[in-house]
Amino acid sequence: MRRISLVIAICITIGMPRIVNGQGLEYVSSELWTGVNDVAISGNYAYCAFVNGLVVLDITNPTNPTFVSRCYRSGGASGIELVGSYAYLADGSLGVQIIDISTPTSPVEVGGYSTPGLATDIAIAGNYAYVINDSTGLQILDISNLIYPELIGNCYIPGYASSIFVHGNYAYIASETAGLQIIDISNPTNPSIAGNYAVEGYIHDVCVSGNYAYLAYSDPNYSSSLLIVNISDQANPVLTTSYSDYNFMSIYTVVVEGNYAYLGGYGLRILDISIPASPTLVGNINSGMMPAQKILIRGDHAFIACYTWGLKVVDVSDLSNPTLAGSYNTPDMVLRSFVSGNYAYMIDMYTGLHVFNVSNPETPMLISNLDFPNTVRDVCTAGNYLYIANSYNGFKIFNISNPATPIIFANLDLTSGAETIFISGNYAFVNGFGAFNIIDISNPRIPVLVGNLHIEYLGTGIFISGAYAYVAINPALLIINISDMAHPALACSFNLTGGVQDVRVSGQYAYVVSYEGGLQVVDVSNPTNPSLISTFDTPGNPCGISIYGNYAYV
Repeated sequence: MRRISLVIAICITIGMPRIVNGQGLEYVSSELWTGVNDVAISGNYAYCAFVNGLVVLDITNPTNPTFVSRCYRSGGASGIELVGSYAYLADGSLGVQIIDISTPTSPVEVGGYSTPGLATDIAIAGNYAYVINDSTGLQILDISNLIYPELIGNCYIPGYASSIFVHGNYAYIASETAGLQIIDISNPTNPSIAGNYAVEGYIHDVCVSGNYAYLAYSDPNYSSSLLIVNISDQANPVLTTSYSDYNFMSIYTVVVEGNYAYLGGYGLRILDISIPASPTLVGNINSGMMPAQKILIRGDHAFIACYTWGLKVVDVSDLSNPTLAGSYNTPDMVLRSFVSGNYAYMIDMYTGLHVFNVSNPETPMLISNLDFPNTVRDVCTAGNYLYIANSYNGFKIFNISNPATPIIFANLDLTSGAETIFISGNYAFVNGFGAFNIIDISNPRIPVLVGNLHIEYLGTGIFISGAYAYVAINPALLIINISDMAHPALACSFNLTGGVQDVRVSGQYAYVVSYEGGLQVVDVSNPTNPSLISTFDTPGNPCGISIYGNYAYV
């Protein structure tokens, strides 16, 4: 099956079917977080706002950031500020989270405040936290009591507030669909809009230096530019100039350090803004840089939060020639996880195979990683062997008698590529692009393709039961007779509600999940003439299913 993460979404009884929505499930731990939205630095440590919470990295050697610790929070963190021994997270649906980082190896949550909407960014000044929420605007918290922050003021902001910068008595807020909003915060209990700079399009980020606000902007056609706005009169901000580079894709973030503005998007641009009315390009870098969410400059390095591409470190000692110095890479797209004994195997579309020791589920440990030059799609184990489906390179077999050092045993190129795998006895059943393949693996060093069958579309899920293979393809469930391995034959193609993703068989029933149809139960007591007996509208877009006892986990 595809795209199964380590979190079970819902649980469904299949004796008397009903959704029980993760009843009794509790978060224990996780590894290889992804989605870096923001970064702050103190001493030799970088504190990163991940979608899953706070991650602490040792940056003593900026060319090789290393993992130190994490603190899980489930709101979807997108902003972070550090003050003294505390990190303040804008944590999406959970509002503000306050974390004690006095011991970087063991950060601990000490307080928080649930703001309305989704907390998207945060700034700290004195005893106040200025928090923006996607649809409700600015919330001002008194944080003199860290355990119990108190809401003391708020101000509605039109549009979608995405970024905040506090400078003196004003908060400058990038409202994606309502331009730049300038808020007078001289009285924190009664903040008010002092002025605004309206645009047609989207303001993604704001940074203020002197009398100027620097705005990361996209017009309605998503062409990007830097807007430099004179804010010496907060009530009447005026555009000074704009900078566009048509070789540079979307600008999502901007930070100013001295006489230079650093623009982040699909790459990094450095501008000389010593004359704000006439910014000039000094240097740029594109390779290895993906959508930049936030940039932080420390000394000769720019630390860039690049969402699923991790944290990138760029050497800017020579502003005319910035170079990628190091990175902390994160998974980009987890497709499949599989547990065997004390080990969990996880595949990521772009970063390959990750092997964890999960003998203690509360502290999973990454013990090995295999990078693949092309996209890996599925993984399963049988005995001392690991089987991998690779969409371009086909079918691979590894010896995992020592999971810390997997050794490749064999590779079988398949013209169809490989998308999903199911192992049964001495055979591997592999779905590819337009083909169902049967491979003899009785000798793991010499796998042999013994049979195949042309199928329409891409096979996204597979299950073997008796003499039949059940294959999920986008519009249907295919039932294939495999009694003669050399000559698999289609027994039936049974159309189901669109976006079929995965299938499991238990007894005389096939349980099929699809994006649009949720869970669909099919009677396959006669494989040549199946019938739909019930459906369940599951939340979201289900993409995988497992059966255990009387429960289906979707």
